[in-house]
Amino acid sequence: GKLIKDTDVVIVNYRPDVAENLGIDYKTLSGMNPKLIYCDNTAFGRKGPQSHRPGYDLIVQGLTGLMALEGKSLKGVPVMNALPSADISTGIMIAWSVSAALFHREKTGKGQKIETTLLGSALAIQTSSFPARSDRNAIHAPSGDQAGCESTAGPEVRGVATPSLSVTKRSP
Repeated sequence: GKLIKDTDVVIVNYRPDVAENLGIDYKTLSGMNPKLIYCDNTAFGRKGPQSHRPGYDLIVQGLTGLMALEGKSLKGVPVMNALPSADISTGIMIAWSVSAALFHREKTGKGQKIETTLLGSALAIQTSSFPARSDRNAIHAPSGDQAGCESTAGPEVRGVATPSLSVTKRSP
């Protein structure tokens, strides 16, 4: 509890039920520090048939088709990309979302919860390649503007993103 009172940002990366079970969910921590920026990343979201499942880059690459974008295969089965594309894009999108939330807090004095998903960021970085996938043997690289982060009309930021519990302490 002592650390949270002076903390700017908390990032968690668990299934939806884990943070609450550990007592580090948004409701608990924001009760100790209303100015807290809390980023809750999951693999597949907080609701829906896959929400309870853990996930990581390789799984999401396969589920979203990201793995097939490079066109590499072993006996006709797509193989993992050289870079953990879903993890990297998710981290970048968390950074954008947290930056926007910190800016909002500077203007309003209020913290907020950010919800992100590994699945969402993997889909966001390849959106322009979906229409071009009619030829399964072609390699289509993503292009165009794909922010993957949506600012809502209210005081919350929704993004798509990754990490495990990490805490950033406010500078004096």
